[in-house]
Formats: sequence, structure tokens, C-alpha cells
Amino acid sequence: PSAGGPGDRTDDSVLAENAHFITMWRALVRDGPIIASRSVLRQMDHFIMALKTDPASERPSFFLSLYWIGYAADAEPGHVAYLWSTGIDGVAPIEAVVTDNPVIPAAIGHRLRPGQFPLVDPDQPARVGRFQRTSSRDWGISFRIEAEGLLVDARWETLSPPVYATGPTSSRDALITTMLTEAHQPSATVNGIRQPGGSFHNPIWRPWFGNERGSCVIGLGETIYEVEEAEA
Repeated sequence: PSAGGPGDRTDDSVLAENAHFITMWRALVRDGPIIASRSVLRQMDHFIMALKTDPASERPSFFLSLYWIGYAADAEPGHVAYLWSTGIDGVAPIEAVVTDNPVIPAAIGHRLRPGQFPLVDPDQPARVGRFQRTSSRDWGISFRIEAEGLLVDARWETLSPPVYATGPTSSRDALITTMLTEAHQPSATVNGIRQPGGSFHNPIWRPWFGNERGSCVIGLGETIYEVEEAEA
């Protein structure tokens, strides 16, 4: 992180002897909450894994965008995943939409579909499937997705310290607050075949963080909400 950023640490040797950490910290905490909006649109976790065998190629050879939605004002709770796998010799390409609640893609699929790396057939019907989420002791997260003719195991491991941020959604019609962490050791298998390639620097994060982050990230506790209108 850049100097003065949230990830920087101050060397204890340069602090005055009478510095009081607790007093300094408490001075930054407000006495009451900041109410940004009373109209929450969605609350969710979002898992992204994009792997490239050739960093110069435009599209990833493997891509997974997986949502766990805990609340949606215009849909229902559940999971939905958008994925594809291509470029493996002797293996037919796979592209699929999988959900455990068909109401989700029917109601808000137009908002959830990948924008940076769109599906070849974005309007394809969703397969009904099962989702299993597990966590490891070293704070890695994995998902198993099962549907007819499809078994996906994806793991986000060696996670970076999280960054807490608020900014506009991609459609710029609402705000989103997220706790974002990057997976430095992603891996995936599709129908038992390990997906080649690795994470790459993704410029889509530059407007948010001022630099490029990796292509395998997790947004935890994401909350999308309408902007509170100023009172007249």
C-alpha cells in the first residue's frame, strides 16, 4: 500500500514516548452510527476466480462468478454461479449458469451476470444445483457446485488482509460496501479436471484502489443500497 494508506504501520521507534495508542484510536471513532441509507437492495458474498494460461489473452481460460445472496429486495435468498472452462486439449468447453433458487437469475440475473468477461450465451437457462461452502483453519474458503453433468470444486486460499471499502456499483445507480480479500493461491477442478492457469492483475480495480488487484477475489458482507436523498 502507498504511504499513509490503511495497510501502513508506524514504526514504534519513531513514536513519542508519551504516545497513547488507545486514546488516539478512540478519537477516530464516532459516538453514533452513520446512516447512509434506509433502502438496502442486496446483501451477499461474492466469489470471483479468473485464471489465464496466457496473461496476454483477453479472456480467462477459466472463470467463476459465484454469489451467495442473503437478502434481495427484488429476489430471494440462495446461490447463483456463472462459469466457463475452455482451452484444455481434448476437453469440450463448458459454460453454465447454476443456482439453487431459480427465482434469483429470473429476477436479477441481468444485474448479476459477468460484465467484464461476459458469457457467450448470457440468456441460457440456469441449471438447478447444490452448493457446499467450507472454510479452512488458515482462512481459506472453498465451494463445491453440483448440477446435472457438472461438478466444480473451487478454492480461494492464501488470502490477503482484507480491505474495507465503499463506492459506486458498476451500473452507478447505487452504492456498495464490501470487505475485499485477494486469493494468492486459487485452484479449481471441473468434472475432476484441474483448471490450468493462474491469477493475473486486473485493471478493473484501479478506480477503487488506485492499483491493480488480482483476478481471484472475495467480497464478504457486501451490501448494496440506494443513496439516501438529502432532506429538503
